[in-house]
Amino acid sequence: MQHRKCIQSILVVDGDEGTRLALLDVLKMEGFRVCGAPNGSEALALAARERFDIAVLDAMLPDIAGVDMLTRMRRKYPAIHVLIVSAFATISSAVDAMRKGARDYLPKPLRADDLVAAIRRAMLEATPEPVADTVDMDGLFSCLSSPIRRSVLRLLSQSGSLRLMEMTSRLEIDDHTKMVFHLRSMAGQGLVFHARGMDYTLSPLGKQIHVCMEHAEKVLLGKCKN
Repeated sequence: MQHRKCIQSILVVDGDEGTRLALLDVLKMEGFRVCGAPNGSEALALAARERFDIAVLDAMLPDIAGVDMLTRMRRKYPAIHVLIVSAFATISSAVDAMRKGARDYLPKPLRADDLVAAIRRAMLEATPEPVADTVDMDGLFSCLSSPIRRSVLRLLSQSGSLRLMEMTSRLEIDDHTKMVFHLRSMAGQGLVFHARGMDYTLSPLGKQIHVCMEHAEKVLLGKCKN
């Protein structure tokens, strides 16, 4: 018998009361159990009393820098998924946050659709089920049947993050709209992330698939040589 874990508890930490209340309302309407805190100190106190599955942290909290808060929460509560939101999003700050354990990095003004989508992705990653129950295997194999998409996996694995036009140029694709089509397909399968105004990066699933793909190629090449 299979058991499905539904993420229900979300902590929203934002010093702006209007933003915090708006996000709480959106998430309540999506059916989540939510709790809000205006600063890092109160958020840590709440996390010590209650179990949260996801924390949405503003990068500019009144008392603790968002990245420092991320580090503290990940150290104390390693199972929690942390999403960083920022009104001053840059490529370097996004990369730094992701390296320190952020599940996603979203620029402000934050659209409700973007936040909910990021949380849904975190839910899929945290669900302890067989891969076939959480991943559309047919869709995944169909997506990766394209050599361009496989090349995107390799390129992002090597580079970490890239903008659309950089990938288009490096893969020598003559029309960037073709690149957009491929990236949308990959995002639909959960292989890449792309926050508005930010670079494309591999998702945890995308990284795992790339490792599997590299291993399969080595095995097959070894057999061919033999």
